[in-house]
Amino acid sequence: RIAAIGLAAKRALKDLGAPPDLVPREHTPEGVAEALGDLEGRRLLLLRGDKASPHLPGSLRSRGASVVDVVAFRTEIDRERSDSSTAFAAPLDAVAFGNPGAARILMAALEVLDLDVERCLAAVPVAVAGPTTAAAVSKRGLEPDHVASGHLAHLIRDLVDLLGS
Repeated sequence: RIAAIGLAAKRALKDLGAPPDLVPREHTPEGVAEALGDLEGRRLLLLRGDKASPHLPGSLRSRGASVVDVVAFRTEIDRERSDSSTAFAAPLDAVAFGNPGAARILMAALEVLDLDVERCLAAVPVAVAGPTTAAAVSKRGLEPDHVASGHLAHLIRDLVDLLGS
């Protein structure tokens, strides 16, 4: 069986010819573990990125699974193609984070570009998808102004409403 966290992962798996059997209602590590139920005696292969939350393997193990945790891809900033002169040249209307990794990536990019977070994002509304992403953003020193109900589609809808299309 194949499980995916979120609609983007679901689409990617479907495009690869391996549609997931399960996409939990709650797109969080805990949501996946809960949706899978009792995993006593099961052996799971967990393919994820190097920046993924460490909570999922623990949640799965707490339900009795033996977890093989594999880093399937790495997220890196392309230092050759990053241009700090234009990155924040125009003011932003909002910044949106669809997942916790997006917050980590933005902060890493700002560091690579030698840009100050407070200066770049001062007075810019911060919107996030769900409480897990809100916690990740807060951990990095930004307080979300809006927390969508957890799905990226809800975040996009809310942003359209907040910004008045």
